[in-house]
Amino acid sequence: MFHIALRGISHIVRATNAPPMDSPTWIALGDQGPFPSDFALQHRRATLADASPRSILQALAPHACLSVHLNPPTQTLAASAAPGVAHYFRLADGAVKPLPSDPEPIMLGQGDTYVALNPVALTLADGPAIAQFIHLRDYFNVDKLASALLAHLVEVAGVAEAPGNLTILVVESR
Repeated sequence: MFHIALRGISHIVRATNAPPMDSPTWIALGDQGPFPSDFALQHRRATLADASPRSILQALAPHACLSVHLNPPTQTLAASAAPGVAHYFRLADGAVKPLPSDPEPIMLGQGDTYVALNPVALTLADGPAIAQFIHLRDYFNVDKLASALLAHLVEVAGVAEAPGNLTILVVESR
């Protein structure tokens, strides 16, 4: 089972009559304004059944910077990110792996977490600082991790509040 948290977004568009989260699900991080900031959650349809995250990202370009496919029955996550997207795989033991643009599909064990931030995050803090924060946080709760990361980025940047176009996605396997 996957738990998902989204923070700092201006819009969330969800498919109507969406199937429960035990069926394969696509998540696409889309664009609004100069930086991507909208999420569109698209549940698997016949046309997406054999699509890869890269092909979905390319199909949504230039209005997307991240495509994620969650498959709860196999506990796998496949992702494809545009340049400037920071995304990480955090193992339950706290080890954090920065991911390349098109990582191999990841099998998530209990307590493993995937964290993605749109390019706005890297204007507030660098990738290693973000990875260190994720490594040091042992919440095992997507909402707490997403909120804490958002607050940390605001603090590090020395701004009063998060930019309206900053977006954080946290997916945890339970």
